[in-house]
Amino acid sequence: MVLATVALFWFTHRGGGGDTGDEGGGADTTATSLPTSDPLTDSQLLVAAGVDQNHQHLWLLDADDPETAIQVTRGSTREWIPALSPDRRTVLFARLASGDKTPQLMVAGAADGSGARPFFPEGPPEECAGKVLRPAWFADGHGLVLPCTDRGGRAHLVVVDLDGRLTDRLDPTPEVGALATIGDPTLSSDGSTVVVWANADAPAAGGSLYRVDVESGGWALVRAGTGEEYSDAVFSEDGQLLAFRRDVGAGNYQVVVARVDESAGDGSGLGDDTVVADDPGKDQDPMFSPDSSEVVYGHVNPEENTLAEELRVVGVDGGAARTLPPPPGLDYLSVPAWSRR
Repeated sequence: MVLATVALFWFTHRGGGGDTGDEGGGADTTATSLPTSDPLTDSQLLVAAGVDQNHQHLWLLDADDPETAIQVTRGSTREWIPALSPDRRTVLFARLASGDKTPQLMVAGAADGSGARPFFPEGPPEECAGKVLRPAWFADGHGLVLPCTDRGGRAHLVVVDLDGRLTDRLDPTPEVGALATIGDPTLSSDGSTVVVWANADAPAAGGSLYRVDVESGGWALVRAGTGEEYSDAVFSEDGQLLAFRRDVGAGNYQVVVARVDESAGDGSGLGDDTVVADDPGKDQDPMFSPDSSEVVYGHVNPEENTLAEELRVVGVDGGAARTLPPPPGLDYLSVPAWSRR
């Protein structure tokens, strides 16, 4: 169900907002003591890479220099799903230490992994005591939107400041029904709107796309999915585009880009879909370049029984894609981060 009243808020309101690793501690810090490094250049991106799914670390690649491959984190068995800060100096990521069952949200300098530490040094808020998933940054850098679960497994969408303090809850409203899984938030450039995928089932890897007004807390449907059809939504840095993954069946995913359009007749706030990646197999995990002109995404070969991705870059209007080579000897790639979510 689309909430007509929420459609008015698509871009018109502004909202407010274990394992510590072994990386160096010499990074500069912000006023809220988040570790920082020199900023990534506009052509640099982060990706999780390793020999297999259970042994990954963050690596720095360069879309303009395929020979660049620099390991950024080294702290534990598995480190993945990076989320870059707006100034490109800090990265949030998940770390799963050997023997642990639940990953920990970590923060470090983006270019070199310096100052790595848990984002919640005193533990997360109760709404996130079960599991914390990939976050989104407000463009002004004042806080985060987090999808998470409490100890009872109930899904929440919360806003926290950079000290990890809960400042707001954006849980699903009764009009959209019970949603057991919420994932992959992305924030509009003015901070007014969050887009997430959500599903009434748990666990799930996708569902329908919803937009959430940060000020009112209202939820509205953007794309209605069948099963796990939609996921991986992300806004472009200029706020004009939304990219997402669409499951078209038979083991095939597309990457789709739609223009933000407040006048859309269906009330979704989006224009028509443009398919920019539709190769046999799974095209997923899109991220925009900082100038909003290109999309990097992961491609999974249908002949390979694996989740490992090949990184490809394509223009926002589609066309021929180019491939970014993985770090030497590390063929397992997943979830790139090229700009702020």
